[in-house]
Amino acid sequence: MAETDLNTDGIVVSYSTFDGEKKEIKFEYSSINRVIRRPNDKLLIIFNTSPRQMVEVRAMSQVVTFLKMTGHTPEYNSPFDRLNTGTGKLVTIIGGIIAFVFCLYLWIIPFAADLFAQNIPQSYEISLGDKIYAQIVANDTIDTLETNIANRFAKQINFNTEYPIQITVVHGKTINAFATPGGHIIIYDTLLNDLENPDEFAALLCHEVTHIKERHSLRAITSDLSRSLFLSIVFRDHNSISSVLVSNANMLNTLRYSREMEKVADKGAVNTLINNNIDPDGIVQLLKLLKREDKSNGDLTYLSTHPATDQRIKDVEGFIDSYNIRIIQNKQHNDTWKDFKKTSKK
Repeated sequence: MAETDLNTDGIVVSYSTFDGEKKEIKFEYSSINRVIRRPNDKLLIIFNTSPRQMVEVRAMSQVVTFLKMTGHTPEYNSPFDRLNTGTGKLVTIIGGIIAFVFCLYLWIIPFAADLFAQNIPQSYEISLGDKIYAQIVANDTIDTLETNIANRFAKQINFNTEYPIQITVVHGKTINAFATPGGHIIIYDTLLNDLENPDEFAALLCHEVTHIKERHSLRAITSDLSRSLFLSIVFRDHNSISSVLVSNANMLNTLRYSREMEKVADKGAVNTLINNNIDPDGIVQLLKLLKREDKSNGDLTYLSTHPATDQRIKDVEGFIDSYNIRIIQNKQHNDTWKDFKKTSKK
């Protein structure tokens, strides 16, 4: 067994041979090459000798202080060694907790909220959508005549959905349209009056209905409000969920769908248009119209939430090209559109 003593002259290592003879080895501080901190509160002192010699001692505070005074501050051999210390382990635990909370906040909670939204009963979603709709239109002026014609137009389209689709046209300077959970579609007359043909209007409706069928608005809202909704989801408190969503109903005006949601809605719109013998190029025309309007109109809210990027237009054209279609003009649709345009000019 060896004993190590640090004094003003240097480091003295005392040990006994097998014969019981006591011997000492002296090292001057100037011969120290490195002092490495080791796990389990140890110090490894390495000397500039040949062959290389080293001594392991307990990292008592007075030893560390003495070594620092002689210009040999103990250091860690690697970051891993630092993490193995008591302080390092505490920092690691705290860092892990922070990282988990960060992941929980950014990804896990929104993912759970989205999963929950996809599994909400349809009857509850429709009821919730009615409440959200009522709160939104309470601050708007509904154009009753245009609303009636728009719903007559929509009824001529088979959207292949169990949701009760209801169109509402409201007055407003912004160019916008959006869907609530459960079936309501709110369209500002400024956007509606800018549409040039019935195929564009049908495309707009089919796109928004796909958002409804896929529960995109509900999923996007719950994702945005997921931190507030988290406890409600955990405790399955539907009343609390309804309260949070209704109180934030106006989010739908500026709700941004993910790129994947928009792609799904565009593809769904193309399918619905083709199944109803409506020219699917209407959605391409709609997107190009919106892009033109965006260059001269700062109130184009619809494009800020449904960006009509060149890639999106290209994707839609690709969807259409994948079908072998022949379109027959729908006289009833055209007549309803003419009624609408007459009304909008008054």
